Amino acid sequence: MAYKGPKPGKSPRPEDEEQLLQEFFDFCEQSYADDPKALSIKLPRTEFAAALNRIEKLIKSEATKLTKDKRMQAFLKMAALPPGLVPFLPDEVRVYCLLINALKQWVSSQSLATDGIIFGGNLRKRVRASAKQCVVSGETLTYQAVELHHVVRDGRPPIPLSHKGHSKVDRQFRPELTDEVGCALAKLRKEKNTSWKDVLAAIEHESGFAVGTTSRHTKLGEAVLETTCKSASELLEWAEESGLKETLEER
Repeated sequence: MAYKGPKPGKSPRPEDEEQLLQEFFDFCEQSYADDPKALSIKLPRTEFAAALNRIEKLIKSEATKLTKDKRMQAFLKMAALPPGLVPFLPDEVRVYCLLINALKQWVSSQSLATDGIIFGGNLRKRVRASAKQCVVSGETLTYQAVELHHVVRDGRPPIPLSHKGHSKVDRQFRPELTDEVGCALAKLRKEKNTSWKDVLAAIEHESGFAVGTTSRHTKLGEAVLETTCKSASELLEWAEESGLKETLEER
């Protein structure tokens, strides 16, 4: 029998759904205005520790049972390992990995299903179509520009954000794909294993506005100038326009 998830306490009338969505967007917009952290609420994983431990034991138990299944044994023989790996991957370990992968796919499908508990399975398309502006930045949104964000994954629908608004909510700077300077610096940041905070400090150092920078920022600043082929003043302007400075100030 196919698994069926929980049903909503009450289903809205079709003619009321659009208004309910807009009221939810308005609620989130006001919540962000009152507290910028209100749209990024995280429940500590420790709250689920006991339940996850029980699930882990169940998965191991089921993997042990499946290992003895004739059809599973036939599959393992068909997907034979090269001789060199056999000592490292006994059948029970292989089955455990296969079961984890199946569980991952199941969780992914169920996670998508929870988005539509109230409004149905096509909710994501409807949110994109209903979105007129980003509830955080106020930017006008097109269908293609909408990024979906879950305030809390407790069955409520996702909200429509712009790329800039999404970065502000997550308090993490993410350059637009069309931002050549931002993408180049993102690659440099990864290569140097450094933070956006350090990148900004390096830019400010090269501009003569930084206080308390170190020789590390001097070297990083030189790399930033070389990578982007921009002047320090141009990069400082970019930091303002791209939202990097604003995002870091809100942390």
